[in-house]
Amino acid sequence: MTMDYGCNKVDALRQQGFRIGAACFIHLAAQIDQSAVIGDGSEVHAHALVDRGVVLGRGVKVGRGATIRNGATISDGTVLAAESVVAAGAQLGAGVRVGGQSVIGLGARVLDGVTISGPVKVGPGVTIGRGARLGCSPARSVMDLQRWTVRGDVPDAASIETFEDYQRFAKRVEFTA
Repeated sequence: MTMDYGCNKVDALRQQGFRIGAACFIHLAAQIDQSAVIGDGSEVHAHALVDRGVVLGRGVKVGRGATIRNGATISDGTVLAAESVVAAGAQLGAGVRVGGQSVIGLGARVLDGVTISGPVKVGPGVTIGRGARLGCSPARSVMDLQRWTVRGDVPDAASIETFEDYQRFAKRVEFTA
């Protein structure tokens, strides 16, 4: 069943040659590049931007004012909340949840089942392992990074491939007041 509140422009876009799956909703105020591919059951809400070469899987939800830049790939069932940004070339796995005002950096990879509570910034080229949960608590103050130390060698970022790898590393970090 296609959502339609009198503001769904899917049919008009299909007539212009856009590749949009069945049962999709695209708000009149959304911007979609003609080279984008949108899977069945996906939703793109008001003021969202889906840029050149973007691929949205089935059941993807793009919130109000969210931006997905050139060549990004968003897999099935992923949800981008309002005003979130996915930079060029980023890849989001299936079932990922990205909170409002979060930013996924250039070429970053967010693997299946990750939850990112907004606002969080994922740096360029970073890989977030399957099932990881990242969040931001506005009630906490940000501490000076010079007050943190790591016991033992600091691993190369490429060696932290899964959330379990990160947890093993995190156990070696301690706060020095």
